[in-house]
Amino acid sequence: MVLTFRYTKKLSLLMLALLLIVVFLMGGGHGMYEPAILLFPFGFIGILYSQSIELPFILIAILQYPIYGLLLDITGSRKTFKWTVVTILTLHLLLAITVLMFRGETWK
Repeated sequence: MVLTFRYTKKLSLLMLALLLIVVFLMGGGHGMYEPAILLFPFGFIGILYSQSIELPFILIAILQYPIYGLLLDITGSRKTFKWTVVTILTLHLLLAITVLMFRGETWK
């Protein structure tokens, strides 16, 4: 099995575009954080305990979409691919909802 990294490449480019959009919307700390939390929930896990965005979580946010793509690239059959997509979407949405629900007062 030869990996072409098709989804990894596509989701890496998508990540760059989404990252530019959410950084613009966050407005240097005075804007809206909800789009960033919805699109990069793994990068905002840290605000649940430290109330700040820290470097390790920024790196996790940057790697989130390429990892999604890699998971899609390494799935074998069509059935496995569908379950991988469903699992990624479910995990992503559950984490985003959790972060939105339990973020501190400074993030509202």
